[in-house]
This record gives sequence, C-alpha cells and structure tokens, in this order.
Amino acid sequence: MGVALGWWGSAHMMARSTAPLPRVVVQRPSQPQPVAPRVVEPVVPEEQVAALPPAKAVLRQPAWRHYAMDFTPMAKRPMIAIVIDDMGVDARRSARVIAMPAQLTASFLSYARNLRAQAMAAHAAGHELLLHMPMEPSGSGYDPGPDVLLTSMDPDAIRVQLRRSLSSFSGYIGINNHMGSKFTSDETAMRVVMQELHQDGLLFLDSLTSGKSVGRKVANAENVVNLTRDVFLDDDPQPAAIQKQLRRLETHARKTGSAIAIGHPRDTTIAALLEWLPQAEAEGFQLVPLSALAKAKYGK
Repeated sequence: MGVALGWWGSAHMMARSTAPLPRVVVQRPSQPQPVAPRVVEPVVPEEQVAALPPAKAVLRQPAWRHYAMDFTPMAKRPMIAIVIDDMGVDARRSARVIAMPAQLTASFLSYARNLRAQAMAAHAAGHELLLHMPMEPSGSGYDPGPDVLLTSMDPDAIRVQLRRSLSSFSGYIGINNHMGSKFTSDETAMRVVMQELHQDGLLFLDSLTSGKSVGRKVANAENVVNLTRDVFLDDDPQPAAIQKQLRRLETHARKTGSAIAIGHPRDTTIAALLEWLPQAEAEGFQLVPLSALAKAKYGK
C-alpha cells in the first residue's frame, strides 16, 4: 500500500512548543546491571527523519480525521479494527507488527526508543497510529511504566504529563489507555484528559481495563469522539486462547457489524494474526483502521 509521507508535515502538537519538559531523576544505589540483548530496530532513512515537520501547522479538520488512513468500507461486510498496544518498546517485535500484511492500528508508548522513526515506519507501511497513554491501575503489583497519569495529580500536573506524552511523536488520531483501571474510573481526572483531547481534535479509545470506567461518559460530555474495546486477544498468550478470542471477535463483528480488538507485540499474537488474517478475509470480514469505525459511528 502506498502512503504519502507528507503526513508528518501537519502535526497537531506542533502548534505548541515541543521542548521536552524536565524530568525528575531519582538516584539509586549503583548495582550491577544485566546486559540487554541487542535488538534490531526498524530502519528509516536518515533523510526522512531529518525531514520532519516545520512547527505551527494548522489543521482544517479535527486531528483524528486529518491523520486517518484512507479506507473505503465494503457494504455488508463486518468491520474489524485490530489495535496493537505497547508498540515501540520491544523494537524487534514492533518491527514484525509493522511488517504485517494488513492495515492495523499501532499504539505507541511515549517512552520508546527511536519513537518517531518507528512511528513513521508504521504509518508509511499503512498502519494508523495511536498514543498508548499510561494511566494508574488499581491495586498493587502493576507497573504502568514512565509518564503515567495518576489520580493523585492535580489537574495542571495531569495536563503537563499528558502534553509531554502527546509531544513525543505526531501523526496519531488519538489515545488509548495503558492499564488505567483506577484512573479511568475517576471522573474528575478523566475530565481533564478529555478537555485536552477535545482541544486537539483527538479521539479516545477506551481500552476498558475496568468495568467501572467513565471514559465513554466523560468523553461524550466533553464532545470527544470515542470508541470502546470489545475483545482482548492475548490476556492469555497461549495460541489456543488467542484463537478462541479471535472467534469471539468474529462473533461480535457479525452480530453488531463491527468490533475492536486489542493485542500486543508478542510472538504468539503475531503468529495467530498471520494465520487468521487470510481466513478472516475469506469469511467476509474486512480489517479496517480504527478511524473507519469512528467515521461509521459519527458520520463522515
């Protein structure tokens, strides 16, 4: 699929300063560190990276529409959008996702190395982009990683952290939550997020990590385009379990006309999708970018 690379020229975040904000570095006692294995990252020509956009581009439509991938739905064929979370951190597996022969939606974490080049490679390969935004989980024992939004933050701190993450790369249509079972259940905290998304014309995909999420309610109140995940593909990463979830995905898509699945850049998930994709097409499903479902819901 041919995709114009000029999409980087209209980054919605470039209307503001993209200077990195200071981070607080906590000094810990030195200890021997394991040697990380060498990873092979996607190669993007240096001249392409150097040709990233000038600042202060003005969009004539909401960012989620501006950066949406071209797609023409086929009548009477159920639509399935597959979002791959946690993109960018495991560069080798992320590159395998980028190379998949299907139109996916790649959700990148803001703290991935070589993030802009990886995201550019994904978009150039025909995949739509999201920012995978870490949000506070419930309970202990869960590590959402850096850049997390916490319910203990005041509104200004939430905005600062969200803006830092939004400025980490460009060309995405919106965000979805990484973890976030506690944060997405907090109406006050989520209102701050939705106000920022509304201002930028971005959509929100609720990963629905908690049945108590107020994501859709607050998004609707703040006039933010929003969608909700239907199926997690690989909570259980065993091949048989993933196949079972893909069948659930098909059932939901047949019943309602569309479905959204979330998976991760894992070997078993990638293998299962590579096997399933031609079968899904043969059975009459069409794999679509996430924006196609937003357009179907909100009108073109």
